[in-house]
Amino acid sequence: MRSWRFFLAIITLATFCPPAIRPAHAAVTPEQKTAARQIQELLRDVNQLVRSKDLDGAGKSLATARDELKKLAASGDEKDTRGLVAPLEKRLAGVEKLLNAKLGKGGSSAGPSFSQEVAPILLARCGGCHVTRTRGGLSMASYAALGEGADGSQVVVAGDNVSSRLVEAIRNGDMPKGGGRVTPEELATLENWIKAGARFDGDNPNTPLDRLAPAGAAMPAMADALMVATPKGNETILFSRDIAPVLVEQCTDCHGGNQASANLNLDTFNRLLRGGNTGAIITPGKGDESLLIQRLRAEEQDRMPRRRPALPEETIDKFETWINEGATFDGADANRATDEIADIYRTRQMSHDELATERVSYAKKKWLLAIPDAEPAQHATNQFLFLGDRPAAELAPLAEIAEASAAKFTKFVNLPEGEPLIRGRLTFFVLSRRFDYGEFAQMVEEREAEETEEAHWRYDILDAYACVVLPRDPDPARAAGLFTREMIGAYLDQLAEVPDWFSRGSALALAAQIEPRGADRAPLDEAARAARARLNNPAQFLAGNVVPADVDPLSYGLVKFLLTSPDRYRALLTSLRQGQKFDDALKTHYGRDAEALAKIWPR
Repeated sequence: MRSWRFFLAIITLATFCPPAIRPAHAAVTPEQKTAARQIQELLRDVNQLVRSKDLDGAGKSLATARDELKKLAASGDEKDTRGLVAPLEKRLAGVEKLLNAKLGKGGSSAGPSFSQEVAPILLARCGGCHVTRTRGGLSMASYAALGEGADGSQVVVAGDNVSSRLVEAIRNGDMPKGGGRVTPEELATLENWIKAGARFDGDNPNTPLDRLAPAGAAMPAMADALMVATPKGNETILFSRDIAPVLVEQCTDCHGGNQASANLNLDTFNRLLRGGNTGAIITPGKGDESLLIQRLRAEEQDRMPRRRPALPEETIDKFETWINEGATFDGADANRATDEIADIYRTRQMSHDELATERVSYAKKKWLLAIPDAEPAQHATNQFLFLGDRPAAELAPLAEIAEASAAKFTKFVNLPEGEPLIRGRLTFFVLSRRFDYGEFAQMVEEREAEETEEAHWRYDILDAYACVVLPRDPDPARAAGLFTREMIGAYLDQLAEVPDWFSRGSALALAAQIEPRGADRAPLDEAARAARARLNNPAQFLAGNVVPADVDPLSYGLVKFLLTSPDRYRALLTSLRQGQKFDDALKTHYGRDAEALAKIWPR
């Protein structure tokens, strides 16, 4: 039964978490544990109802689970209940996404996309009062916050645009305040979204609206709005190294989440710039005039952080110097979570061995989320960490297969001797049962695995892993093919930002070339030929505008075309490894950009 397995994951999760990611645990009452088990049962029911196509019943069970989860979260101090609530929130988000996907595939229209169409309207028309602030008790900081309504009263009634207060207030001219205006087209989008069920199509309903909406969507300009400033190169204090870790450790407990104290949210750099109820908290170039510095040095009753010792003067001096130097942001994305910005900097300073040690903890945390009732066996090599549901003695031969394939690939791409394929190693999760593979996809990645899916990789600066389904006594050639495909995909994703089609296509094409006995090339070639014949405009493929079933065949076909010049392809990878941007490297070695190459790509 999934209920007790999941609950076991909740209560044992902290065992393998490193201090930086371990959830706070305090005494949890038997009643709270019982409530957590009941919520998990409800979520299991939702899954079963979705699979039996009882979508109405699934929606009702999901709503009950959401209400019970709110009660559990409110049943004690947040630090006490967080260890129970956080994994359930993650599971609920995954189940909700599954239900919404099924609803979208049903007979009725899924309606406008919340993330692509509704969120930008809410940001542009309501953001100043209800995204960065909670005017009138209404927060639109996220889809989940919008669902909470105003002071417990719903403003969006799924399926009923007439009774939805959000629409009524816009029609009556009550909203937006301050002279703003919702256009008739925007109002129609909001009404159609509500009539279609007010569904959520993102990964997590708690994702802040400004991070969920497409790039370019923005809130109304404010007189005191600050722009993100990039470093000039002479700064002595870095946000990622010196400021972000302190904010995470000392501030975001109160100034984070959907109900941030004083509407000051420090979860991202962009939110820090917006300030809170009292306006901006930093004045770039003027540390002593910045409210942040004033509050850090205030007398005890006004000092921040509240109910904690004052920050060391040395730390406050760093904040002040950072502001005096322009309050610059040295990360890649000002909408990325502050704790991730801090972790990314720390990760980049680690050696291969240091990062490999840290990733053991990350791997065990993921395993416990997906398969809490089975202790994983473990086997490590220089290039890989294997975790599996079989004895370590059975993992060792698999690791040898992967190392042998890695040696072939590193020789093909002329990787310098001694340089690791993936810094910090690649983790392979090896599972015998397809059921566990599906659980891994849902619990760890909040998605539903495709029916024919047997392996996938994920790469992030913080972690790198692949998950594969293999029987206890696998065919060595098949195992070699799977391992090679996943390691190549992860390897390419760690280089300069490469397009998805290139990493996916290279993983398929090179695995078929390096381990030909482990890949059935004939179906790949046939699928690629058929997909290319259907493609009239290659630019559509490069922009991602093709049916999902054609993505891998087209990616494989285009990279196989590039591999007709293997020396150019190797030189391209060398340039990417040295940090050159993909488009520039492609022009350097092939003389054309991707679109021009796709146009001469033969049918």
